This record gives sequence, C-alpha cells and structure tokens, in this order.
Amino acid sequence: MTLTITEILWGIDAILALVCGVRIYQGYKRTNDKMVGDYAKFFIFFGTGFVVATIADPIIEDLFFVKLLITISLAAIFLGMAYLAKLAVALTYPRLEWKVFWLAILANIATVFANVKYYLLSPYQSPFLDPKTGIFVVNFPVVVSFLLTLAIVGLMIVPGIIFIRKALRSEDKTVKTRGMLLGLGIILFAVGAMACGAGKTVLPMQISHLFIAGGYLPFLVGLFYVVEKKIPEAIPTVEVFSAAAPKIKW
Repeated sequence: MTLTITEILWGIDAILALVCGVRIYQGYKRTNDKMVGDYAKFFIFFGTGFVVATIADPIIEDLFFVKLLITISLAAIFLGMAYLAKLAVALTYPRLEWKVFWLAILANIATVFANVKYYLLSPYQSPFLDPKTGIFVVNFPVVVSFLLTLAIVGLMIVPGIIFIRKALRSEDKTVKTRGMLLGLGIILFAVGAMACGAGKTVLPMQISHLFIAGGYLPFLVGLFYVVEKKIPEAIPTVEVFSAAAPKIKW
C-alpha cells in the first residue's frame, strides 16, 4: 500500500471536516438552529466523501471498485455542498433556500448518472498513478468534468463569495476575519477540486494540490474558531450561544 500526496492531503481534509462536523453537530443538538445543522451536515458529508476517496486507491486494487468508490465519494461531497449552498442562500434569499437545495440535489443526481455511464462503466476511463511523480490522477471524461465544474462553481465558489461579502459587511473585526478565512478556504478548495476534475494529465493535479494546500491553512484557522465558539460565527447572521450555554463535551 503506497500513499501519494493526493491521498495524504485528502486524508487531512477528511479528518478536519469530520471532526468539525461532529463538534458543530453537537452544538446543533443543543440549539436546534437549522443553519447550524446545515453547516454540520456540510462538513460531515464532505468529510465522508474525502474518506471514501482517500481509501479508494491504496486499499482497493480492483479498478472497477476504485472507480466505484470515487463515484460514491463525489456523490457524498456534493450532497454536503448542497447543504452549504442552502446555507448560503438562507443568508441572502431565505425564500429560495429549499429550491436551491433541491436543485443542487438534482445536479448531484445528474452528475452521478454521468459518472456511472461515462466513467464507472467505461473501459476507456480509469484513474492512474503517474510513475514519475507518484501523483494519483483522476481521469474523468469531458462531460463529467464539465458537470463537476458547474456544480463546484454553484455549490462552493458562490457560497464562498457570499460568506466573504457577509464578513466584509460586518463591523465586528473578529467575525470579519473568520468569515474571510472560511470563504477564502472554501474557494481555494473549490479551485483545487476543479483542477482535480480536469486531471487527465499530471499538471492539473499539481495545480490541484497547490490550491488544496493553500486552502488548508485559512480553512483550518477559520474552522478552529468555529469549533471553539461551538457554532459557525464566521457566518455573521447565525445566532450565537449565550454565555450561560453549557460547554460541548466530546
């Protein structure tokens, strides 16, 4: 079993997302705030998808099952991103949040269908490990890469921009800093994911790693504050706990 730089980075992302998802979900159980719940679901599904993608190559040897796990991982990641989009719309156009959510779910279903038809069941599309660099390249067909790009733009980059705009409009310097970190991290991860989706050669994957590594630091710092404050204060409109709120326990 050989771990590549892709799997190491994805493994770190998965652990980070799952830990934060669990901690924020604990906060949701105490407050029943639907925004906090959506925020937790984003991290839980996002982290689960990265876990599945990470174990696909080093543990599974059969090519079909490697592609199957990648297909499943993308479905989980985009399900989490649907909750992220729902949360972002709730901050700006609350009446449209459920419409956007179900639109994102339909887009996810279309992407899964395209993955199954043009990637999973295609003998000509397969992930491969570059022998010179050791980089695991996900070799998606054009139609799948196009759908992935549309979904990432709509479900990650747009919400990231919304978070940054909300943060810039806040007069609280701490909230502004956290919002900027979170929005910037999401956007950088989104760019890295799009480069991964276009990864028919090694160069896009190197770009993907660069943006994922760049997005890791602001994402980590932003989420550290989220966990310590028990709910996503990086989103200014979410209500915070009172000082008398009980401390979250593991």
